[in-house]
Amino acid sequence: MHGQLLTKIAEGRPRAIGVDIIFDTPSSRGPVDDEALGAAVARAGNVVLAAALSEDIQPFYKRTTLNAPIPVVRRGAAGIATITMRRTPTARSAGWSSGPRSKESVWSLSMPSSTRCWPGPA
Repeated sequence: MHGQLLTKIAEGRPRAIGVDIIFDTPSSRGPVDDEALGAAVARAGNVVLAAALSEDIQPFYKRTTLNAPIPVVRRGAAGIATITMRRTPTARSAGWSSGPRSKESVWSLSMPSSTRCWPGPA
């Protein structure tokens, strides 16, 4: 399902596609579903996937780990960006605007200032 959506979005040739869902566990529909999503991410070539940083704070140490998408999904991604997980419901917003020097239309997504981006996985 998500792979089909990415394919449809990619047909519009956006500069980037941001996905704010963390695909950190295999699909309940089976490995074929994960492979289809990974193939759609790779075909698009400009998908930035979401990941979350989690902290384990103990009296004698603090450990931060990256909760990233599973390898089959992230393999063809353009990058991974951490998103801020909140305990309260929040709305994400997207707007539609025209490029300043172009007739093309572009999506603009609001992202929290604490977002960090990394290049695509090796």
